[in-house]
Amino acid sequence: MKLNATVAQQPELIGKLAVNAAGDILQGKKVEKNIPVPLKLVTKK
Repeated sequence: MKLNATVAQQPELIGKLAVNAAGDILQGKKVEKNIPVPLKLVTKK
């Protein structure tokens, strides 16, 4: 079996969304318990 693709997390985007959520919390806003971050499909091409 040959691996044609894999998925990768996006740590920079995860960090950006975390900082934005922290800022919202500090302003008294409510944030979602889970904040989904899209995965990136990585292929050889």
